[in-house]
Amino acid sequence: MFRAVSWHEFMIAIIVILVVYYFAIIAFFYRYGIMKILREGLPKKEREVAHPVMPGPQQATEPVLFAGINDLLEELQAVFENAAEKHYHREELMQALQSCLKNFRQLKDTEFEAAAARHIIHSAESLCNITLEGTDIKRLW
Repeated sequence: MFRAVSWHEFMIAIIVILVVYYFAIIAFFYRYGIMKILREGLPKKEREVAHPVMPGPQQATEPVLFAGINDLLEELQAVFENAAEKHYHREELMQALQSCLKNFRQLKDTEFEAAAARHIIHSAESLCNITLEGTDIKRLW
């Protein structure tokens, strides 16, 4: 029965099956990106400005801010572990957080402040069973 199929025909069939298979996989996993490209077109490369724009203070120190937020998160983790271990009350936790945050004033009024606030609220609730609100976090900075 299989003597009628040549190796050439067999290889063509395998290649066609593989192409259809990989096309279906790519279409499934990248369907949103493909639809976006079809709707909006390919993204255009931005032209370089003849006179470079001087970065603002926030743009110039962005690597410093990233390093600062990483250090802050590490210190906050230590504070929350200590607070959970020693069963801090709400005011004790607030004082510990305030002393931790005073070393990271450069993060205040940046996009990282909101991320740090969400982390503090979540960690206080999950690790210490203490509910903090946005007004509490504003007092900490």
